[in-house]
Amino acid sequence: QMHPALDRLTTPGNEIDPRPGHLVMDIPVDDVNPTEMKITGIAYMDGILRIQLWRGNFKEADRHMNIYMLDEAGNSIYPDLAVGWQEEISDERISMEEFYFVITEEQLETYILMGEWDIRDGSIKGNWSITFDLN
Repeated sequence: QMHPALDRLTTPGNEIDPRPGHLVMDIPVDDVNPTEMKITGIAYMDGILRIQLWRGNFKEADRHMNIYMLDEAGNSIYPDLAVGWQEEISDERISMEEFYFVITEEQLETYILMGEWDIRDGSIKGNWSITFDLN
């Protein structure tokens, strides 16, 4: 069940595509490197902290980030919603993600934003194969 505060960021699906849509931040990203991962936008409005993540293209690497909030006592808050999509930017297929935290202004003062990232790259090039038995 989605938090009611997130309803105004969600648009209903239709007969062709029944999946709901999401109103993501419109951040200029034309100059962002397609081979890096970067937070491209952070905004707090109407009780929702929004964080936009540029994951780049996936030609040479797979990039992920686990974003959460942490207070001094070690309590953590994870996003109430995360949405992902792809865009065509400067002839590159780019993966984007946006995270939504329903959080009060008081909580914003006591929590800090944390991110754990993982980049998997360095694929093996050349003549290689994987062999396995089928049982």
